Amino acid sequence: MNEKLKNISEIKLSYHPKFKMSERPQITCSQDAKEILLQHFDHDTFALHESFKVLYLSRSNRVLGIEHHSIGSTTGCIVDKSRILSAAILSNASSIILCHNHPSGNPRPSESDLKITRDIKEACKLIDKVLFDHIILTEDGYTSFADEALL
Repeated sequence: MNEKLKNISEIKLSYHPKFKMSERPQITCSQDAKEILLQHFDHDTFALHESFKVLYLSRSNRVLGIEHHSIGSTTGCIVDKSRILSAAILSNASSIILCHNHPSGNPRPSESDLKITRDIKEACKLIDKVLFDHIILTEDGYTSFADEALL
């Protein structure tokens, strides 16, 4: 055997769910998603910096998992589209919900929020996934891109 062929690492994909599908929360509206997501934010730093999370959903909109994607500054955070899509594939998600907080308290999406949403929506189409929503949380409420027809 050629020596170079021995030096190839195996790539193995796996996913180990902790709960039966029927035991997982189901998203039926933006309010459901907001309540689940809000539990996964650090409320001691909610008004200090942005945090970006992603919910991965089954075909029946059951929550497969949540990714604590990134932490940024007061005005933004880095969003890695390829990492989001990789996790969607690895978890066998049918759709995703993006979420981040606005420490300013302004729930309206910025131009960069709109752009990253458009980019991820287009990328999802390439791998047969659906961007179900993008939610911006503030201390006083939230904005759902799906509810506001921004998707």
